[in-house]
Amino acid sequence: MIDISAQEPWTCVLGYFRRIVGVALFLLCGSCVSLGLMVALGSSHAVAAPTAQDETKARQLFNEGVEALNRGQFTEALDKFEQAYGLWNNPKILLNIATTLRELDRLIEAAQAYEAYFENPNADRSRIPEVQNVLSEIDKKIVSLTVEVRTEGSTLRVDGAPIEHRTSDAPGKWFVRLMPGEHILVISKEGFVSQTEKFSAHAGEKVTFRVRLEPEEVQPTAMEQPELEDTEDDGLFSHAGQFGLVARVDVDGKLRGAVGVVGVTYGLGDWFEGQVAALNGRDKGFEVDVSWLMTRGRFKPVVSIGIPTFFVDSGRVGIHGAVGLQVDPSRHWGVLAQVGGASFFNAPDNRESFAFVPALGVQGRF
Repeated sequence: MIDISAQEPWTCVLGYFRRIVGVALFLLCGSCVSLGLMVALGSSHAVAAPTAQDETKARQLFNEGVEALNRGQFTEALDKFEQAYGLWNNPKILLNIATTLRELDRLIEAAQAYEAYFENPNADRSRIPEVQNVLSEIDKKIVSLTVEVRTEGSTLRVDGAPIEHRTSDAPGKWFVRLMPGEHILVISKEGFVSQTEKFSAHAGEKVTFRVRLEPEEVQPTAMEQPELEDTEDDGLFSHAGQFGLVARVDVDGKLRGAVGVVGVTYGLGDWFEGQVAALNGRDKGFEVDVSWLMTRGRFKPVVSIGIPTFFVDSGRVGIHGAVGLQVDPSRHWGVLAQVGGASFFNAPDNRESFAFVPALGVQGRF
């Protein structure tokens, strides 16, 4: 054991001094470590500070906005404040944006700006009651809509615009402010029956809907029904895509002879029919024509135009036009009567260049 009383006085003082310095150094190091941890943890939530240049520009824009606001030039003031807020996320600027929107009677946007001020962690908490009072006054002039949806994953639209779910709202609960008047709310989800609510609300009214969507019923796959042909009961026939055979007698209007016409036909849709036929009389030839069926009933007025060609010495080409009536007791056969005329551009000397041609015929279709 050491006898302290035997030591020199200056030795005891030196020992105590060393102990005090050691304790102080220990506490200082501990404080530094704690401060470093606090800075590290806090930095994840910090908002990047604006540069000095941005802050200076923002202050200038803010002051210009205040001057415009005092002059009553609210649109210019709003533009200045928004530019300033884009450079410097300062809640004071946000408050001026909200105030200017209120002056412009853009109440919905003003309310959103005031709520953004509430959520800003740097906002002056002492002004919260004042801002809440202003927001309450705005709510007296607009409509507050709350929708509680008990179907997870639903989407909501009001008047065609989507409603965003606010982080401050409970799950399954949507809140939105609207102007007074008539509105349409649509709640939808894939695989569920959408629900539409039409409502009208006046200023200051609070509207609440509670909705649960029902799953869509699974419909059995419908068997494709074969396309049915037009029936004869309705009196309407379509000859589209039908092939047919036609036999017709074209009579010389002066009763000097006749030409037998035998050919094939094809339905060109509901209203037209094409024909290629052989011509057999004193002279031989062929004809290509198209007929316009003016109705789809049993009695069809018909307008035809064709190009006949006869072989007399050489090919003699003409044009044949006719009007008449076609009677179809069914879509598979009919009779035809028509009158018309034929003209040939290079008729031989012993043939007339024009002839009046009445005709009678019968037609069968497959």
